[in-house]
Amino acid sequence: MGMDLSTPKVRREKISERMKFLQDLVPGYNKVTGKALMLDEIINYVQSLQRQVEFLSMKLATVNPRLDFNMVATLTKDLFQSCESLSQAMTN
Repeated sequence: MGMDLSTPKVRREKISERMKFLQDLVPGYNKVTGKALMLDEIINYVQSLQRQVEFLSMKLATVNPRLDFNMVATLTKDLFQSCESLSQAMTN
């Protein structure tokens, strides 16, 4: 069963845990202060990953044009939208 997020303290603790998890995913994270700046840095990192995937997909398509890269594009778009949703949820 899910955690009861009915109290502000529990919600804050859960958000802090998730922010820490996101921080650990970003290599070279420079410990910015403030959730908004932290989320900006995480979003920038995810956007750079998205650009890398798109670039590598195009590069691979030139090597093997029969491969279908629509799935890769969809996955990167979904990942970016998830990060945007997280950012909006954290700042509200």
